[in-house]
Amino acid sequence: RNLAEYVHRVGRTARAGRKGRAVTLADDSAKTKKMLKDIVRSAPDVVKRRVVPPDAIATMRAKIEELQVEVDAVTEEEMVERSLRIASMEQDKARNMLEHEDEIMSRPRKTWFQSKEEKRAAREANPSSARKQQGQGGGGGSAEEAAEAVPGAAAVISKKKVLS
Repeated sequence: RNLAEYVHRVGRTARAGRKGRAVTLADDSAKTKKMLKDIVRSAPDVVKRRVVPPDAIATMRAKIEELQVEVDAVTEEEMVERSLRIASMEQDKARNMLEHEDEIMSRPRKTWFQSKEEKRAAREANPSSARKQQGQGGGGGSAEEAAEAVPGAAAVISKKKVLS
């Protein structure tokens, strides 16, 4: 990770102008050492350094490994519960579509304040203000563009993201 992201995450330990405390466990890699050096240099307060003894690390690793089976079981259970919630939501959606199909289909189609061509023209006119297609989150395109990107694939649209 980078310095800006680290500082952002640590900054979330404090709220509304109050101080917070963060603990960072770091390895001895050159990249980590460089980042920690930058952090210490830019920190407004004193950054304390502690070295965890190897025997303490070994003890904690053994405890973690003991719990791994339980953690895996809980993770699996959560995945199953999530799948069941999603299936239930899809079932409710299908039931609503069957029960209220006429009403749903009679609603006017959504209209956007810009057409695809207008969006494209605006993006080309001012590329610095447009969301970047590569690298930055958010997907960067509409559901229609996502569906066109993969020929023959139907786009399934949810409120959060476009799945192909």
